[in-house]
Amino acid sequence: MEKNEGLVYMFFSFYKVKKTLAYVKRYGFKSVYTKYRDKKLSTNSQYQSWLLSQRISDSIAEEQSIKKFEAQPQISIIVPLFNTNPLFLREMIHSVRTQTYSNWELILGNASPENKEMESALLKAIGEEKRIQVFEIRNSGISENTNELIKHASGEYIGLLDHDDVIERDALYEYVNYLNVHGSKALLYCDEDKMESDSDGGNRRFYDPNFKPDFSLEMIRANNYICHFLMIRRDVLQKIGGLDSKYEGAQDYDLILRTIDYSREVGHIDKVLYHWRVHNASTADNPLSKEYAYEAGLHALENHLTRNQENGVLRHTDSPGFYEIEYGLKNEKKVLIVLEDNKDIEIALNKMSFKDLPFIEIEVVKVKRKVTAKSLNRIVFDAKAHQVIFIGYMVSGIKQRDLTQLIVNCARDGVGVVGGRIIYKRRVCSAGITFKSGECRDLFAGYKNYLTGYMHRLNMQRNVLALRSTCFAYDISVFKRMQGLDEALDFEISHINYCLACERVGEAVVYCPNISVDINDPLPYVSGENVSWNERDPYYNQNLYAVNLKC
Repeated sequence: MEKNEGLVYMFFSFYKVKKTLAYVKRYGFKSVYTKYRDKKLSTNSQYQSWLLSQRISDSIAEEQSIKKFEAQPQISIIVPLFNTNPLFLREMIHSVRTQTYSNWELILGNASPENKEMESALLKAIGEEKRIQVFEIRNSGISENTNELIKHASGEYIGLLDHDDVIERDALYEYVNYLNVHGSKALLYCDEDKMESDSDGGNRRFYDPNFKPDFSLEMIRANNYICHFLMIRRDVLQKIGGLDSKYEGAQDYDLILRTIDYSREVGHIDKVLYHWRVHNASTADNPLSKEYAYEAGLHALENHLTRNQENGVLRHTDSPGFYEIEYGLKNEKKVLIVLEDNKDIEIALNKMSFKDLPFIEIEVVKVKRKVTAKSLNRIVFDAKAHQVIFIGYMVSGIKQRDLTQLIVNCARDGVGVVGGRIIYKRRVCSAGITFKSGECRDLFAGYKNYLTGYMHRLNMQRNVLALRSTCFAYDISVFKRMQGLDEALDFEISHINYCLACERVGEAVVYCPNISVDINDPLPYVSGENVSWNERDPYYNQNLYAVNLKC
């Protein structure tokens, strides 16, 4: 037994070394070191016990099984099979058969009927369950295999489950409960984690929880954070045309992007209900195992931008499966820069040239410190410009690229406020703001600037509720429509409340990671006493507090 354990350890040690070397070759040593440091910060020993404490008891499961909802849609779970490991297959089917919500059907497509071991395991796992249908299909790739199975579905919602993953027994119950509380949605998803692929199951390790935000247009354009457990209303799926084999490997990302282009009615269940199995062939264990998928994802994103009439240059980041967009301008923009008593930045601005953005006309207005809500209102309301960029007296360094990113992002339809990361002594002071117990909390505060943060979110363009007032851009037409800043409040609080007001009316507050502004002194503490927000933050998952993950 000890000899076998030693061989297994040697194999996995060799596999990890091989995987690390592949990363170094593809992205360089610096990127691999950053990944290692990020991993250390994101690893949390409390997660396993927290997850187990969140699982429903048998008594609650019994209560859920007899619950009668006003709306009880049938859910069709689609699973294409191809040479599936018999153990993985049994566990996947068991996780569906034990659901506490009973109005489901499981549609399995066997694309490897010659695999008798899998076929035998399949028959045993199904047993006498009438809600499971098995179809023998020709293997035409994951997209076409899935589309073929959807033809046999009768449910109002279609759930996509991978053949080697599992769902919690209350997963469908939570989805249906959400629909009854919030109404019909085009698309739903939940939080997820990774699980070890051991054969025991009783002592299986769960790790790398992905605590997701509610729907974020900015974030879905940076990475397919929605991923699992994806459920789409069947009529929506039919209207958008199902999965597209042109994007094989990123077919789910393309499907999500086409769904949100059809409808922004997206629901998020902030519970870990999906477990992504880690084994040697899975993307969960080794993202480099499917590099072709990232190219397909880039093309899916390009087509999404085209459908939305947005122009931009797309690039891969150093993190596999993550993208950045360099947006362009559609037409001429007049930009007013309000510079608060800052000689060094004034000199830097005078040296800048925006030849790469010929449609920009810039005017700089110098003001004394400290700007108030009243003084900024007066300047902006009198401005004959499309945007205003504010640069505070604390700013010690800003580049032309930072200003360009402020301008092009603020010029986009549906964007009200844009800002970036605030840096002091090579550490992040703020990368957006959330709220906890009535106080403003700076996101990623204290992180070294070279890190990418939890789930790479420090380096992802994201929707946030609010940004610091150190340096930002406003769309002036939105500003005037919102009647400017509240002049009865301190400038910082009036700015934060303005961000919140924009969020309420659908004018996005955008954190752009490529904007990096250095400051002379640490950011002052901001009390949430006069902040007008008493709701949950849709862009900050509250489970992050529960397991003490810092971000």
